[in-house]
Amino acid sequence: TLYTTTMLSIILSALVKLQALRSVPPQFSGSQIFSAIRISVELSLPLDETLNRVAADICTTLNCDRVLIYQLDTQYVSKIVVESVKPGCKSVQLAHGSDLWLDCLGLIQSQEGTAAVIVDRDRAPLPPCLQNLLSQQEARAHLMVPVRGSQGELWGLIAAQLCDRARHWQIPEVDLLHQVALQIGMLVQNIELHQQLQSLKTKFAQLVQQQIDQAQHYQTLQTQVTELKRLNHLQDDFLSTVCHELRSPLSNIYLASQMLAILLKDDPRSKSSEAGVQRYLQILQLECRREMNLVNNLLDLSRLESGGSMLRLTIVDLAPWMVQFVEAFSSRMTQQQQYLVLDFGTTLPRLTTDLNCLEQAVGELIHNACKYTPAGEAIEIEMEPSPAELILRIKNSGSPIPAADLPHIFDKFYRIPNHDPWQQGGTGLGLALVKKRIEQLKGSIAASSDAIWTCFTIQLPWDLRQR
Repeated sequence: TLYTTTMLSIILSALVKLQALRSVPPQFSGSQIFSAIRISVELSLPLDETLNRVAADICTTLNCDRVLIYQLDTQYVSKIVVESVKPGCKSVQLAHGSDLWLDCLGLIQSQEGTAAVIVDRDRAPLPPCLQNLLSQQEARAHLMVPVRGSQGELWGLIAAQLCDRARHWQIPEVDLLHQVALQIGMLVQNIELHQQLQSLKTKFAQLVQQQIDQAQHYQTLQTQVTELKRLNHLQDDFLSTVCHELRSPLSNIYLASQMLAILLKDDPRSKSSEAGVQRYLQILQLECRREMNLVNNLLDLSRLESGGSMLRLTIVDLAPWMVQFVEAFSSRMTQQQQYLVLDFGTTLPRLTTDLNCLEQAVGELIHNACKYTPAGEAIEIEMEPSPAELILRIKNSGSPIPAADLPHIFDKFYRIPNHDPWQQGGTGLGLALVKKRIEQLKGSIAASSDAIWTCFTIQLPWDLRQR
């Protein structure tokens, strides 16, 4: 990286200058220290790991007893963040922070590469507070340089110490510590910039995430609004359809009652009046039955949708039950010249379900098959066992359902235009009720239609108690 190249150039130029001007002894070479910093930068090692390696290398290179690296807070109180100490020497890692170094040595005011050099604590004219601090640390010789940031601000301090002897610190040693401090300052600056960049990236990602979340929330709200509009429209259509379905029989009942009143008023004993009375009574009975069916279907549908129906389980022997059940439709099929085929295949297991609910659903499907099957066509009922479910198919021929109508046939009040050859009418709720009843039995129903057959396929669990 550009930073690494620049840093290495500074290191090399500094080393060349030191070698040329001061003939630095080999033991004072900082190549190992700078190599540790370079590797740390290349590997993006944590700052504390890098500082530990640097402190240990300084201790070895300068032959010190202890090397300390301090970091300063905003109030310039120092805290030891790294310590490298030789065996047998006291550790001061847990010592409390102090700003005595800064006050006594004037490192705050100086923006130059000032070093605090103490040859012998016992003979140097030091303030009592500094004498006490060095005594507590058992440091007799002391060399300290500041570590500064990019704007010259004081980040911390590097201190090299000898515990049991005095030492005349050489200029190459001081310069070496200054160079290390410079590199640490640059390293800290690079880490701070990297942290700022990461913080900006995190904030940007959070901002982007918030915008995406807001967009998703807006989209969700839009979807909900659209769904509410659709449901409101369906509700309006449903109410309009219900009103129409209720009004039509009532109109017929009203007209029939009016006609009855006229006939009875004119000549109630004539043959024509008697025939008319019978005809209008039939209309009244038919329309009343139609009205009752509609109301009952609406009540059943409401009860099923609210989950208010209780299941009463019965064990059903399927083949005998179906034979007996379809007997109620045989005369109607014969009258309409329709053919009935029963196909039960192999022996069927017993079914545990709500028999009343099942009969209502199957009865509606057989009723529809009778209603929509032309003369000369067939109605077929198949029952097929699978390991987990009963598969029940109710089919009729000669009356295919258009593909565009198939997705809607279970909708409330949906009727297929021109699809009632016997003109028997209905409430438009039959298949919606069938679907709800099958779902109550923990099953499923699907419809299919081709050029020959229209088929309703029901799948029911063998034992409702296990669902």
